[in-house]
Amino acid sequence: MKASVTLAAWLGLSLVALLASGHGEAAEIKVLRAAYLVGLNDDAKREQIYVLVKQLYGQRSSIVHGARPRRQDSNRLSPWKLRGLVRDLFVAFVALRQRVGGDDQWMELLRRVVVSRKDQVFVARVTQRPLRLVRSPQ
Repeated sequence: MKASVTLAAWLGLSLVALLASGHGEAAEIKVLRAAYLVGLNDDAKREQIYVLVKQLYGQRSSIVHGARPRRQDSNRLSPWKLRGLVRDLFVAFVALRQRVGGDDQWMELLRRVVVSRKDQVFVARVTQRPLRLVRSPQ
């Protein structure tokens, strides 16, 4: 298996674990959660993250279910985009985890962030500075 395929599979599995707040959650909830955790209050950025994570989930699913990647797959994610996404999610997780405290509060925030505007604003406020510090200037 090529290194890029292996990377996509491992990152996809890691994201599944990080974004889950319980067993049996739909992938769509996890994709939305990723968009809210690192998209700040920018709907265009959230849309980019949503599309990227959705694409990663599709590739991960294909890989773990045995599909062989096509050589010239134009939809294959670049390693730089994957690295940036994973970096941003880890930074957001660390910043938020420090702020909310215990496991129960953390899981509750993960569950609510996709439906609560108040929690979306809170997440954007807490993660804005740490994310800007690690992102390269555009």
